Amino acid sequence: MIRDPVFPPCQNACPIHQDIRGYIALVAQGKLDEALALIRETNPLPAITATICAHPCENKCRRSEVDEALSIRGLKRFVVENAANSKGFGVPAAARGKKVAVIGSGPSGLTAAYDLAMMGYQVAVFEREDVVGGAVRIAVPSYRLPTETIQRDIDAIAAVGVEFKTNVELGRNLTLDSLKEDGYEAVLLGLGLPESRSIPIPGIDMKGVLLALPFLKEARNGKSLIEPGVDVIVVGGGNVAMDVARTARRLGAGSVRVVCLESREEMPASPWEIEEAIEEGIEIDYWSKGPKRILGGNGQITGLECKACLSVFDEQKRFNPTYCEEDLTVIEGNVVILSIGQGANISYLKDMGVELNQRGQIIYDPRTLATSRDAVFACGEVVTGPGLAVEAMANGRKAALVIARYLEGAELAQPEPEPVIVGDLLDETKENIKRQERLEVPLLRVEERQNNFTPIELGYTAEMAAKEARRCMSCGAGAVWISGKCSSCLNCVRVCPYGVPVITDFGRIDIRVDQCQACGICYGACPANAIGFNMPGVEDLWSRMKNALQNTKSTKTAPAVLALYCAFDIYDYSGLRRMEEKHPGAALVSIPCLSKIKVADLLKAFEFGADGVLLVGCPSGECAYGQGDVWAEQRVAEAKSLLAEIDLEVERLELRSISGIELHVFDGVLEEFTNKIEILSKA
Repeated sequence: MIRDPVFPPCQNACPIHQDIRGYIALVAQGKLDEALALIRETNPLPAITATICAHPCENKCRRSEVDEALSIRGLKRFVVENAANSKGFGVPAAARGKKVAVIGSGPSGLTAAYDLAMMGYQVAVFEREDVVGGAVRIAVPSYRLPTETIQRDIDAIAAVGVEFKTNVELGRNLTLDSLKEDGYEAVLLGLGLPESRSIPIPGIDMKGVLLALPFLKEARNGKSLIEPGVDVIVVGGGNVAMDVARTARRLGAGSVRVVCLESREEMPASPWEIEEAIEEGIEIDYWSKGPKRILGGNGQITGLECKACLSVFDEQKRFNPTYCEEDLTVIEGNVVILSIGQGANISYLKDMGVELNQRGQIIYDPRTLATSRDAVFACGEVVTGPGLAVEAMANGRKAALVIARYLEGAELAQPEPEPVIVGDLLDETKENIKRQERLEVPLLRVEERQNNFTPIELGYTAEMAAKEARRCMSCGAGAVWISGKCSSCLNCVRVCPYGVPVITDFGRIDIRVDQCQACGICYGACPANAIGFNMPGVEDLWSRMKNALQNTKSTKTAPAVLALYCAFDIYDYSGLRRMEEKHPGAALVSIPCLSKIKVADLLKAFEFGADGVLLVGCPSGECAYGQGDVWAEQRVAEAKSLLAEIDLEVERLELRSISGIELHVFDGVLEEFTNKIEILSKA
């Protein structure tokens, strides 16, 4: 358990503050069920975000200071798709007897609905479409986000008691007054931005001019608004524009060209979306250009005339493009699809007592998300503007907390604590960190994905996920100095291969949390037990050893052998389970690197009833930590000397190195060791 509220930069960058560090550590140890449970603590849409999240967390990953950032979203997807407990969340709190209506089932509305339901409120979500999911269900192409992935999250939210009502639209067959009459004590407007924007240029009414969201919606439903072979021009430089372009290609367009106001460096689309689009043959060559008029005759489009865009934003960073009307370019094409922004027509809210500004937007308090009408709140893109799905989720979570305070009569605006963030790595620390290449999530080959909507991401194998997870430096989750126990022996200062512990001007030890690499060498070397450890799987070792040995001894199979193995070096978890079944007299317990083993751990294993203790780790040079294998050898040697002093055969303790801990080798080593212990026990 983390003793201090120290956030790694990745967690701080995540709008919903997922414990990224924690669940990746669990992936690295093969504990996928625990990893999924940890993800669900803060994320009610794990399947959706694991598939399409733009992962702002990766931009702040400190691993990029050494080599490359971790593939955080790829690891989350592996967990979601491979954990045994792939459905459901926790148990909601006791019912409070109060009803809340959420209008809109996009990421913000779903998050708010889930959080409120978990707090014990009766929640109903009203959706204008005939399916639940908002923009991610309607507009995100299925090659990026399959329907079954979306439904997995929705079903889990429904399982905690959230009710979904489709084909119900505020302003058409639903009003705020009718909701109040039906007993809803609070209403949350999570309406999203469901309408594509157009532009008033000549030719805009011609046949063949389409809007992004209707085009994507029809494609999602298996229908095409374009004829095969047409030349398509997509106007826009964001992720939606990339979705439109790549969808048009899959629907049989002869060519697809993208034109946008921004320069190549300024394009708001995610870099990987642009790269994948180019791979699929999308022409993204018309930068810094704005539409002037649509060309054609007899109702048929022949092209788009564009003017040079000199700048997109003004000095105040506001969207305010300037053009050179004389610098013109003609782009040939038969279809023009506009992807230049989204909006919402919510003028009907004025008649329901919700004030709007001159631009037709909801007037609300950004601190409390309260609108001008009592008990009515607003969240998500309808108030924040376009953004990432995970940002909308964070806003929905804030709305849920505010609504809960409102219903319980508490102060709505409450300060949010500022987390302490792990600092940058020092150059001398970086020099000692082993470089490891990032493993990208594999994709379908280009020729396999251009003419169909098959999901293009293949996902990690177990081995790939484990290797990528083990690149995590567990920032801020390593050693913790416990002042009351420290005897100032300076052992930690001497043994750390990264130079993390230092002596302060006051003669105290400072284990610098922002430089610690979580190797655990100091943890095992401290004679006073004055160092704790925050990484999962370390401080609970005794309880796991005891339970495993008790289970083993209950089988009445002698002898009882404890096999402590490096969790960072095994990839075949199903094979490991089969191996456990094959050796009922052996208790297999993992630890994240044998460098974290203490001499006391080895002695305690015998106290818990082990007849023999086998340690299995990686050979010299393969450990991700500097000198990890060396310290494991030293601790085993020290423990053997103590066993000899109490007249217990030192052969009962053994350390073996297996490259990659190949299970067939591990199996043979375990059988050999068990046979040896059996002979010793009979002697």
